Parts: sequence; structure tokens; C-alpha cells
Amino acid sequence: MATVCMQLSVAQKPNSKFNGVQIGAITYSYRDMPDKTLEATLNYVLQSGINSIELLGGTAEQYAGVPRNRDEVRQWRKTVSMDKFMEVKKMFNDKGVNIHLVNFGYDKSLTDEEIDYFFNVCKALDAKGIVAEVSEETAQRLAPFADKHKRFVVFHNHGQPGYVENFSFDRILAHGKLLMLNLDVGHYYGSTGLNPCDLIKRLNKRIFSLHLKDKTGPTYYPRDANEPFGKGQTPLVEILQLIQKEKYPIYCDIELEYNTLDSDPVTEVIRCVEYCRRALVQKPNSKFGGVQIGAITYSYRSMPDQTLEAILNYTIQSGISSIELMGGPVEQYAGIPQDRGEASQWRKSVSMDKFKEIKKMFDAKGVKIHILKLGSPGWSDEEIDYAFNVCKTLGAKGITLEISDEAAKRMAPFADKHKLYVILHNHGQAEKPDFSYDSALAFGPRVMLNFDVGHHYAATGQNPCDLIKRLNKRIFSLHLKDRTWVGKYNESGNLPFGKGQTPLVEILQLIQKEKWPIYCDIELEYEIPRGSDAVAETFKCVEYCRKALMK
Repeated sequence: MATVCMQLSVAQKPNSKFNGVQIGAITYSYRDMPDKTLEATLNYVLQSGINSIELLGGTAEQYAGVPRNRDEVRQWRKTVSMDKFMEVKKMFNDKGVNIHLVNFGYDKSLTDEEIDYFFNVCKALDAKGIVAEVSEETAQRLAPFADKHKRFVVFHNHGQPGYVENFSFDRILAHGKLLMLNLDVGHYYGSTGLNPCDLIKRLNKRIFSLHLKDKTGPTYYPRDANEPFGKGQTPLVEILQLIQKEKYPIYCDIELEYNTLDSDPVTEVIRCVEYCRRALVQKPNSKFGGVQIGAITYSYRSMPDQTLEAILNYTIQSGISSIELMGGPVEQYAGIPQDRGEASQWRKSVSMDKFKEIKKMFDAKGVKIHILKLGSPGWSDEEIDYAFNVCKTLGAKGITLEISDEAAKRMAPFADKHKLYVILHNHGQAEKPDFSYDSALAFGPRVMLNFDVGHHYAATGQNPCDLIKRLNKRIFSLHLKDRTWVGKYNESGNLPFGKGQTPLVEILQLIQKEKWPIYCDIELEYEIPRGSDAVAETFKCVEYCRKALMK
């Protein structure tokens, strides 16, 4: 299984409460990660940006030293001290993670002493209840224990609402006031085809938490009916916005059950968190630890819809809040003629109204445009003025084009005139012995670099950090990509972040440490894996950067 997950200790405390709605996860979501220890589970939760969880009881028991033999387990549970479980609570709380439920997996063979033990562990972890599979028999058995320990029993459903004859949540809840629901909205929808919102509205006072998953329905089984969030038919956005609107105090926990393909559970849980955040907040934020991560929208060139509206949507889906915007879709939105001669004349006379619309559109979705890729040294003076006027109208700080002394010489006076930057991008030029970044920069103080660290490394084999340290005041932005050094620039390929030799983590952490105001833009150029797309891969790159910066 390919993975972009990096084992990092996270210093900043997570926050996954968005506009009053607590998004969490059941730690079962991380079952396919290689390290099953409690400490690793906590690290996965932190990497996912989650601050409240439903914890699998077995993980806590292993930390506390539970024997492997079943008969020994029963005896151990009768006598074990709660000290280790209080350690677990402290360990999670110190990292900013609350345990709101503990899930041991109830079965009929449990003794009364074991059920008491479950509730005692629940209290030691400062959780509010234990989870059990929904059934009337279980409700009758556990209701007195809930009353005794003053903790909830929270019943989780699978497909019972659709395939158990005469099934009723109400009959189960009627067995006690401390009996609540852990409503799995995916299983409910998948087994009945009914909108879970109707049940949530009716039973909201008896719903402690939700399990969030996206399923097609009504096809409860097989398991492959689970889909990535937004790809199935479960109305997750409607559900989350209902919780938000009505201010129901219901925990909303991600349960990852779809096939993660070439990804890993941590990355996919992060995607689910981001999906929920967008439903509740709707504006992305890709500034991590003081470093602005963005993307050049060229990264989405393989997506089917290349309209400006679609590109904005791809940006939001990637969780990105600041971009280098390609000029082509901008001009198409503004109505540029297809004929080259007519386009040149159009640029000299077009109103800025459509470009004002674009800025308003992007601002409304929380996406800033920091660079516009538009213009050419070969354009007429009037066309170059047009490019800078569009740049200014969009709220961008400069236009970018390929590095050369000729380009710098031609564009520098226009940058001065418009009080914006001309930002020069490198490919493999540094492979040539006589090439100099300084030569182009010497044409004026508003000539800056859009320094492509991957291309520089592939061309020279040199650590880009050295150049960044020397020229940081003349670097406006970076292009982030991962390449290898093989001795010849054109023979070096692009690879997924973390798979090549470009020291991306070192570069990002240098920017962070020195607090340099340098935009760090992902440029997706590696081959997109089968079953994925440019949006999903850009999101992975964003998460790679986030993990590097939030340690």
C-alpha cells in the first residue's frame, strides 16, 4: 500500500470543531495502518487533525497489559487497576484529544463484573458512554448498568433498520433514559434508502453521535457499497448542515470503510475531515504553521472541465486557499476571441468588469489569487499593460513567466509602472554552467523568482535550500515538486511527494523557521495513479506539506 503518511509528532493541538459541530472519528478507521499501538493510534488521530474520538477499547486494554488468553482476560478485568487507563486519558488530553466514547464490542457472554469493568474504564477515560450493537436484548441487559454508573449506553446500528423485521429504535430506547443512539447514517441509508435527516429530527434528543460514511443505497451489503465522501448517495452535507442549523449537541464521527486504494487511512480520514469542514465552513485554509501552501492551477489540466468555475471548485476540493492562476481560463471567462489577431485587439480595449467578477467569485469562496500567469515579453506594450491591469484587478501581486535576461529586461519597467512584480519561473536552465539567477534579478527590485525547487534539483543535484537562504528576499514563491538527480535534467522524472530526492520537508521547514513570506505552490506533474485524479493527488500533496509544517 503506497502511503504519503509521515510519522511526525504534532506539537499543535488539533481542532476539528467547525462552526459548532464536533467532527471526530472512530479509531477503527485506522485499522489498516501498520502500527496498532495506542501511541501510534494517537499519532494517527493528531495527523488527521481530529480532537475528539470514539476509541476502540481493545487498543486501551493492550496498553494496560491485557492477557491474550480469553480465560485470563476475564480474570484480569476483575482485578486490574484503573491507573493505566487514567494514563491513557492524560496522554490523549495532553495532546488535545478528548475521548467521548469507548467501544469494547459487547457480547452476551460477558459477565456482570466485566460490564462493570467496561463502565469503570469509560469513567477512567472520562468518556461519556460505551458503545454496543443495537438490539432490544442488549438494551434490557445494559440499561441497569448505565443507571448504576451514570454513563450512557450508545447503540450503533448496521443494517438492522432495513433487514430486521419490525425493527424499532424507539422500542430499544424505551428501556432506559441513559440509552442513546450512535446512528450510523451510511448503514441506515444503505439498508433503507431513507434520508437519515428525518430520523435525526425526530430522535435528536436521543442521538449521542453519528457515524459518517457515504454509501449507495438501498444496497446494505456488500461492503463495497461504501464510497469516498461525496461519491455515494448518503446526504452527508445535508446531515451536517442540519446538525449545525439546529445546534444539536451530536458528535459526528468519521468511520472509514471504503477502499483506500493507493492512499492510506490517515490521508483518507483527513480528506473526510476536509469534506466535513467544507460542508460546515465552506472556505479552505491551507496556511500551516505560518507557511502559505497553494497550487498553480496548471495542476488541474487533466480534469475534464477546464472552465474557471470548475477550476475554483477543484481548488476548494483540494483544500487550497491561495493560488497561482493560469491566465487562459481567466481570459476565456472574460470572453476573449479565439482568433489571435482579434485577441490582441480585445486585450487593448476590454473592460475590467469581468475580471472584477472573477475576484469576487474567488474571494467569496475563500481563495486568494497571489500570482497570475499571463503575458509575454513578445506582447505589445498595450497588451503588457493589460496583463498587469488584470493582475491588479484580481488582487494578485504579480505576473509570472519563464526566466531569462531578455524577459526581465522587457518586463521590469512595467512592473515598476504598475507597482507589481514580474516573477520569473525556472525549468532546467540551471543545468548550464553560465546560467545565473542573479543576472535576471539585476534588472530591477520588482523582478522576483518563482523558484521551482524540483526543476532546480533535477538540473543541478544541489540542495535548493542553499539558494533559498541566499536569495530569500528575491523569492516571491516556490513551485513544489519532487524530482530525482540523475545527472541530466531531461532524464529526471517527477514523482509523488516523498518518493523522489528533492528535500521538500527541509525546504518547507526552512521557510517556516525563518518566517520568510514565500508562497509555496504545488505543481502537480507526476503521473496520476490509476483510480485517482488531479484533485485527489493535489490534496495528497497539500497533506504532505501540512504534516511537514505541523510537527
